[in-house]
Amino acid sequence: MAIKNRYGSIFGILISANMLMANQLASKVGDSGHSLDDGTGFKANQIMTLELKQTETPPVIDGVIEDAWLLATPFGNFVENNPTENRKPLARTEGFITYDKDNLYFAFINYDPDMSKLRANLSDRDKMFLDDFVGVNIDPFGNKQTSYEFFVNARGIQGDLIWQNNSGEDGSYDALWHSEAKIYDDHWSVEMQLPLRSLRFPSGATQDWLIHMLRIYPRESRFLYSWMPVSQNNNSLFSQAGHMKFETAEKSGKRLEFLPYVLGSNARSLDEKKNGNGKWSPYDRSGEFGFNAKYGISSNLTLDFTYNPDFSQIESDASQISTNNTFALFFPEKRPFFLEGSDIFSYDGDFRLLYTRTINNPIVAGKLTGKIGKATIGVVTAYDQTTPYILPFEEQSESANSNTNSISNIARVKYDFYDQTYVGAALSSRSSGKGRNALASVDGGYHISDKWSLNAIAAYSSTTEPTDSVLNEDIDNLSFKSGKTSYTSLLDGEKFSGAAFRTTVNRNSRNWNLFAFYQDVAPTFRAENGFINANNNRQGGAWNGYSFRFDKNPVVNEVQPSMFFYRKYNYDGRLKDEVVASELFIAFKKQTYFNIGGPIVNNENYKGHQFDRMNRVFLSVNTQAFQR
Repeated sequence: MAIKNRYGSIFGILISANMLMANQLASKVGDSGHSLDDGTGFKANQIMTLELKQTETPPVIDGVIEDAWLLATPFGNFVENNPTENRKPLARTEGFITYDKDNLYFAFINYDPDMSKLRANLSDRDKMFLDDFVGVNIDPFGNKQTSYEFFVNARGIQGDLIWQNNSGEDGSYDALWHSEAKIYDDHWSVEMQLPLRSLRFPSGATQDWLIHMLRIYPRESRFLYSWMPVSQNNNSLFSQAGHMKFETAEKSGKRLEFLPYVLGSNARSLDEKKNGNGKWSPYDRSGEFGFNAKYGISSNLTLDFTYNPDFSQIESDASQISTNNTFALFFPEKRPFFLEGSDIFSYDGDFRLLYTRTINNPIVAGKLTGKIGKATIGVVTAYDQTTPYILPFEEQSESANSNTNSISNIARVKYDFYDQTYVGAALSSRSSGKGRNALASVDGGYHISDKWSLNAIAAYSSTTEPTDSVLNEDIDNLSFKSGKTSYTSLLDGEKFSGAAFRTTVNRNSRNWNLFAFYQDVAPTFRAENGFINANNNRQGGAWNGYSFRFDKNPVVNEVQPSMFFYRKYNYDGRLKDEVVASELFIAFKKQTYFNIGGPIVNNENYKGHQFDRMNRVFLSVNTQAFQR
């Protein structure tokens, strides 16, 4: 449960050009305002605004930095942010930005004093984050809550993610954009084309976006370089971002996509007779039709509709080990229809009150997502022909898939106030036969200071179970109580309601980091349009770690001892789980990491049996010292 500064994870991405043009471009970049001094004369950029120039001749996206870029807006003077803050980088990075009426264009020139150490691999999309890479992180609305990340390695392989302040990076996001890279003797370059139609941004002619431009340089350490200096003692990423201003025509109701499909089959078989003669059966003909439609109401509001969607081309789920795990496993959403605007339906961490994969096999579905002023909205309605159930209990989950139809409705709104501070609300319902589950929730986040933040969620659900004897064959017959009333785990028409609550406190800094939480889920709380795989618990805990940094040490970058405390009770007041654990993390040079830890106290009560003083130790060593 180690909480690491997000700049220690994957934050960044990279690009290419020929020698003569690179020298011309380098002279074009020049100096762009300074403030922070590392003591050697190097000064990092102050927060600044780039005024973009519209191009009449869009660059060819081939990785080669051509003459057209000389008229674009330059950027440069990158600074090291990790492992050392505000230090001159070991490798120089420069680039340009321009745009036309349909696209944004970025060029990066990435110099390297030793190109033999370049990490550049051909890989699948989103699998290049161990390589050298560069890219941009943009917040079009300037709300400091959500941003788009676009990264490219030296082979032109793309990685794109959506970042959210309350839940981190989501790698399931896949936008339509273009990139190419080229490798030279002393540098490599990247060109990127980001279609405006692939992004959501405020309506209006004048655009003012927050932006970070980043480079990951993995050598003896995993260096993070950026255009704007980012302090690890400030957990507000985009309060430290630069600005990017440009003019664009207002686009409203002009984006329409329609993707139909038709499937058909015609088959018959030969029935053999004993005398060797056969007879052909009648033809068995079948067909199927469906479509997806998308309409861009404006640059920040999108309407999606689908009929009988075909999800057969979707990437399969990664395998998960379920041994010694009695609870349902979570799998991320990968279906394009539900990924559109999926960030609005996420909550703090792993408390998933809304989970669109509970809409399993929709016949028809519609969705409206986007932003109106400071309010982000998301509405989904779907008619599902195979309804799944995840039934949470104290010590296990029960799951079943029915062939009954259901209607799901989900509505979510989040209002942004200022720097990472918001309030939100959601309503959801699912009806299947005589069964019904409804949920209402409120949530919020408060940016207390540069280092401290607070999040909270409260929810209430009401459930009327269907009566389904077929599904009950796959469900263990358990019992649970709410007050003095007893219920069964079977789907037998029972009615009940319950509440859930979760709050978290975070402290993120370069040295002292802390995470504390409390969670309360009633035994009668269910979220059939969400993923809550356990209830009947009151639990709380805290992780506390201190990082000792060694910026000039030839062997070690960081040593972080930490402690973790956790307790869980059920609603009867029985102590179910108690852990006090310690851990030691060491980050060596050459991107080598050592981790050892284990519980000091580890007591658990499972199915009425008490297990005390359970001992175990974990040890892991991970290295990326060598090129792949």
